[in-house]
Amino acid sequence: MAGAFLMPGCQEKASHWQQEGDALLAQNAALNAKLKNLNSSVDSLWDTVSVQLDHAIPPEFPAVDRNIFIKARNAGHIRMFMSYKQLDASTQSR
Repeated sequence: MAGAFLMPGCQEKASHWQQEGDALLAQNAALNAKLKNLNSSVDSLWDTVSVQLDHAIPPEFPAVDRNIFIKARNAGHIRMFMSYKQLDASTQSR
């Protein structure tokens, strides 16, 4: 008799956990979609910056550093090079 009274309570808990699990899966899907969009935006921005750097870095700039600056896609990495200081302020700000 006691078991019959406990069964509806177990079903309610299971339903609650199922709903919470479904909500978490939906949230995960939404966050993954946002991450994909952000990564795409970052790639697009770096594509644009790379083209701008290719035009802005002077030809007499060290060839190895120039190549790294254009392909690095990491501003912190670029700023670590001593040759970074040779660039004009406009190019540095890119």
